Amino acid sequence: HVTSEQAEAESPNATKYLTDQLKWDFELYEWSKTLPHRREGNKTKHDVAVAQVQPMAKRHRKPKQTTVLADAPAWRVEHGGAKRVFFLHIWKCGGHYVCNTARINGETAYKDTGCHAPAPTSSLGWKPRADPPSFAQANSELTFVGSECALRGTERFDDPRWVFVTILRNPLAQARSWYLHSQTGSKKNKSEMPTFLDWVRRKKTQRGLIFGQFVDNLQTRFICGWTCLSKPVLDESNVAKAKANLAKFQVVLRLEEFNEPGGLQPLTDVLGWTAVSAEDHSPGGTHRHVTSEQAEAESPNATKYLTDQLKWDFELYEWSKTLPHRREGNKTKHDVAVAQVQPMAKRHRKPKQTTVLADAPAWRVEHGGAKRVFFLHIWKCGGHYVCNTARINGETAYKDTGCHAPAPTSSLGWKPRADPPSFAQANSELTFVGSECALRGTERFDDPRWVFVTILRNPLAQARSWYLHSQTGSKKNKSEMPTFLDWVRRKKTQRGLIFGQFVDNLQTRFICGWTCLSKPVLDESNVAKAKANLAKFQVVLRLEEFNEPGGLQPLTDVLGWTAVSAEDHSPGGTHRHVTSEQA
Repeated sequence: HVTSEQAEAESPNATKYLTDQLKWDFELYEWSKTLPHRREGNKTKHDVAVAQVQPMAKRHRKPKQTTVLADAPAWRVEHGGAKRVFFLHIWKCGGHYVCNTARINGETAYKDTGCHAPAPTSSLGWKPRADPPSFAQANSELTFVGSECALRGTERFDDPRWVFVTILRNPLAQARSWYLHSQTGSKKNKSEMPTFLDWVRRKKTQRGLIFGQFVDNLQTRFICGWTCLSKPVLDESNVAKAKANLAKFQVVLRLEEFNEPGGLQPLTDVLGWTAVSAEDHSPGGTHRHVTSEQAEAESPNATKYLTDQLKWDFELYEWSKTLPHRREGNKTKHDVAVAQVQPMAKRHRKPKQTTVLADAPAWRVEHGGAKRVFFLHIWKCGGHYVCNTARINGETAYKDTGCHAPAPTSSLGWKPRADPPSFAQANSELTFVGSECALRGTERFDDPRWVFVTILRNPLAQARSWYLHSQTGSKKNKSEMPTFLDWVRRKKTQRGLIFGQFVDNLQTRFICGWTCLSKPVLDESNVAKAKANLAKFQVVLRLEEFNEPGGLQPLTDVLGWTAVSAEDHSPGGTHRHVTSEQA
């Protein structure tokens, strides 16, 4: 996975030569960056979504004027989900972060920093609400309602117009963070402040729920409901009720997992929030974003006391880890999907027996998309990685490492195919077809049963990687191998496309089509045709962006691939994974 920098450093003369020879590939590569991965007319769906949502969202933004980057409510409606979100905000469990992230993703909510529903009759000017359906009737423009109060028992969890979300936190860390926050801005000198242990042991002096007054097992009380809030001592029946209620939420996060792989994935999968980042909102980020380890180190006596006092919160927190974020009966949709896809997927796995982690074809069909994927695999542009990732996400494809369609007449047992609709007729069980060949001109880009995908790469890095791969396993000694410059300048000795024989502007030729493959010298009309064809693809990735934020996002957004990781497939990973700088 060489980079262009590696290629340039290792072969400056070849770099100089190729900079001119690959001019059309360079132009196509740069132009591809202007392509969206979703289209609606001449605008991306993102552009359309932002245009629709901004007028409402501006009225409800925080004072910092959060930039709207998505239209999650429209995405949910488009995909048959609930338009509105009810967020149960338990104190010191990341609620303000979720509220701000909601606005960034196009949700409309009140300007309060916690997105809490206001009530003019409240002395504070707002009042937490926990009956979103009735509340929505009077506030139909809101798509995100935060409640900083225990459940009331009137929630309609089965209402398809609403999705329910909450966050839990390690109870010890939550208590410590609550203590630190409650002392912020206190008029007392620091020496007069109660210790953490004194604060949690202090008897209540005021009725109700007061932020400056500690209450044990707050998370269990909030989720158990209103009757548990004022109960002096909770028992097993209360935590059982809390578990039953928590199981009705579609999204249950844990603050400690925000920076772990997949820790925030439910926000994307269920709510359609594509602009999600933990940033410094994970525990330990500031003096109030404490971890349980910090709390234990700073207050061992309080830790010992709270370990017993917060037993129900600890039990609920651990139990929440058994909850899926999507449900179908007693199984997650993921479980159902895997059960459906594994029998087919197993027949087409690589020898390494890739584990299936999702059912992307079913997801696409469920959300009105194309069931099948056609992947144009341009040499040395990450095709084998995409093929393997396809299998992990439940796609069915031939066992060839590039997922290429076989043809018995081929001496190799397979042959690249570029006419997926007709090919699919004879191979209906395949959902992912790879083609390691130029477009033939017979592709039906407007066929709703297919989605078209390809990857481009910095042309210099692609050429260098191609050279290194072509020399692998050569019987020649290393001293007898041609230099990179000699290899790219060598005249063709065989007709057609041979892997060991360099062809300039390969990416442009593949996308321009069959006629461009054998043309000695390309011209502007050829790159124009390549651009026109490339614009018809629903997903166009660039290998150099695999490890950048959002670089692989189209695989999730368009194909429904939730198990996606660049791992070592980004440029520079091995001797063949060169960058343009290395070349």
